[in-house]
Amino acid sequence: MIFGFAILAVLFLAVGVVIFNVLLPSQDWTEVKFNNLLTFRSPVALSKTPDQGIDSSFALWKGEGITVHIDYGLFCDPLTSYTNRPNYKLRMEEINGYAARIVSFEKLDGSHFAAVHFPDLRKLGGGDVKKLTMVVEASQTMGKEIPFKIIRSIKFTDRKEGSPKSSSSGGRND
Repeated sequence: MIFGFAILAVLFLAVGVVIFNVLLPSQDWTEVKFNNLLTFRSPVALSKTPDQGIDSSFALWKGEGITVHIDYGLFCDPLTSYTNRPNYKLRMEEINGYAARIVSFEKLDGSHFAAVHFPDLRKLGGGDVKKLTMVVEASQTMGKEIPFKIIRSIKFTDRKEGSPKSSSSGGRND
C-alpha cells in the first residue's frame, strides 16, 4: 500500500516537471514589452524593428531563430485562413484570463508557426472591442514548443494598476 502511494507521488512529481518544462517558459527568458499593453518572454534577445500599422498598433521583433509580430486593433488576423497548412492544429485556450484561439502548423522550410488571437480584450479598458494577434515563427532548430511557450508567457497589463495581470495561463487542448 505504501509502495503504491510512493509510486503515485513520483508519477505526479514527474508529470508536474514535464508540464512545467514543456508548457511554461523559463524564468531566465528575456521579458519583452508591447505598448504598455502586455509583456511576453523570449528564450533569445529580440530586437524591435520599426513598423507601423495602418489601423492598429503593430510591432515586429527579430532574434536568433525567432520572429514575433503583434497586431492590436479592430481588424487583426483572426487566424481562420490557415486550415490547409501542413500539420495544422487549432486549440482554444485561456491565456492570462482571456479567451484565445491558437493556430499552429509547419512551414515548408521546416520552421514552426504558431499564432494566438484574442477576439475581445474589452476588459483591458478603452470601451471599444479590441483584438490582438501574436504570430511567432521559430526556426526548425528552435523546436516546435518554443512558439507555444512564448505565446503562453503573455501577461496583459492591468490598465488600472499599470502592471501585468498575475493570473496564470490556462489549460491546453492538444
